[in-house]
Amino acid sequence: MAVSRLDNTLEEIVDSGFEIVHREDDQVVVRHVEDEFNVVLTASDEWVQAQQTLLESTEFSERKAAIAELAMQIHGRFLGCRFGFDERGDLVAQCDVYPETAGGQVATALAQLAYVAASALPLFNACAAGTDVGEEQIDLALEFVPEVDSPT
Repeated sequence: MAVSRLDNTLEEIVDSGFEIVHREDDQVVVRHVEDEFNVVLTASDEWVQAQQTLLESTEFSERKAAIAELAMQIHGRFLGCRFGFDERGDLVAQCDVYPETAGGQVATALAQLAYVAASALPLFNACAAGTDVGEEQIDLALEFVPEVDSPT
């Protein structure tokens, strides 16, 4: 039996600090041991899709249109990640692992997905609670300030 793209991806990320939580045919749940976030990996031909649940549909059913609009506003700020709704209607953050992606780049892509999810979640929670989230709030929540080494 040939080794699948998903199997190769799992080997790469297990070596980068992830553990396999659950596996079912072409879908695997992995957990980053140190940072404690879960990602669902789904295989499709040579592609692997990574997905992290942000909100269950029951948490925003009355505000689905507002959640979808906020997702579109945030989407433009993060290349490589997108928001959508899974088969249950839950809000998810997603990214694709391209067939050519190798080694530590897969773990880096999953870390970026986790960063996007963690940064956007407070905005989606506010929106689900009925708050109108504006551009300034989005910019503040998604602001990234790189660490700068102090001069010695």
